[in-house]
Amino acid sequence: TSEAYHDSSISARLLTASQRLAHECNRNIMRTQQRRRGMASRAPEWRESVKRGAIRSGALIGAVALALSALILVLALASYRPSDPSMNTAAGGAVSNLLGLPGAWTSDFLLWLMGPAVGLFVPLMLLHARRLWAKVSVLGWKRRALGILAGVALVDTGLSLFRPGAFESLPGGLGGTIGMTTGGLIQWLMSFAPPADWMVWVRWSLGAVFAIIGIIICFVDFVSFQMAHAEVSIKNRF
Repeated sequence: TSEAYHDSSISARLLTASQRLAHECNRNIMRTQQRRRGMASRAPEWRESVKRGAIRSGALIGAVALALSALILVLALASYRPSDPSMNTAAGGAVSNLLGLPGAWTSDFLLWLMGPAVGLFVPLMLLHARRLWAKVSVLGWKRRALGILAGVALVDTGLSLFRPGAFESLPGGLGGTIGMTTGGLIQWLMSFAPPADWMVWVRWSLGAVFAIIGIIICFVDFVSFQMAHAEVSIKNRF
């Protein structure tokens, strides 16, 4: 009887040990499964975080590039000299442009094509640089760029109507080649009217209208962005 009791106690202990071992194995399996599920759930979050970081880095790089491009454009146009070697000037000697020969050629070409109104692109470039830096969407930038181009063309037309022909120190006159073409077409149409002294005032008035409309088109997006930004700032403050 004692031997049977001893054997049964040993069997009970072995059974308890095996149950404890099985329970521990189950716990380890459950922990491994939970760890794998946690890693699997964190993987999409990690990918999304990397994606957001790459997009933000690209936006910052784009903002800096646009701001630098605007600065380069301003320096090239501000230091333009007709005597520098360029597309419209065959000259030698030292280059006076602050950006050297590339700046002389670039400024000469832009002034020949669009005249001084090409500087209206600078606010647009700075506006989009600020938008990228402030995490504001720049969707529709192609439409805005075309709008600025149309506005510059209208300003060029207005300047050419106000001061047609060549202009000292500017390769394409006040309105550039675009202004000279459109302004010349309008003056050709006006030539069919009976000659009168007041036609000069008509030409000047048309030039003023074209220039004002062009400036409004160029700055309407800039003003709307500033107003929206100020409205958001006021709401956040209160």
